[in-house]
Amino acid sequence: MLTKFMRAVLLCTLLVALSGCVFSRGPLFDIAKGVTDLPVGRFEGKTHSDKYSIEMTRHGNLYIYSDSRDTTILSFHAIGERFYLVVVIPPGRPINYGVLDARSQDELSFTFLECGDSTPADLVPGPDAKGDDRCIAGDRARLIAIANRYKAEMMANRLDASKLTVFTRLP
Repeated sequence: MLTKFMRAVLLCTLLVALSGCVFSRGPLFDIAKGVTDLPVGRFEGKTHSDKYSIEMTRHGNLYIYSDSRDTTILSFHAIGERFYLVVVIPPGRPINYGVLDARSQDELSFTFLECGDSTPADLVPGPDAKGDDRCIAGDRARLIAIANRYKAEMMANRLDASKLTVFTRLP
């Protein structure tokens, strides 16, 4: 059974044309320069409807997110105030992006950068493009600007709870 996180990654990857996630076919950030100050260990992931446990390990500047069945590579890039733009690299699939709130080392909040027909133009990488092309990230600066908008929403507790996953450190 897939974890909620992996289901979300897979869903975003497969449904980009309908209401998916911001994605790219290659990383826009130098993943060898990702930050390494995030906690590792076992965490319980919780959405508004699911709970599951994961393991987070660090290998150089990359983190490995895994459960008993799935593994995903993560690279974190600071956007200020202990928030990070997350490069989510599921092997064999397009790269997705998200934002992580790591102000607490024991409770991390995460959301994917969403992209769909109803997503406002200032929150998608290609506002003038149509269909899938609207969601393809190609500009680092624009991606960081979008991540900062999500950060502001998370800081003000205005992000819809159904779009948020909270990871709590397990002993």
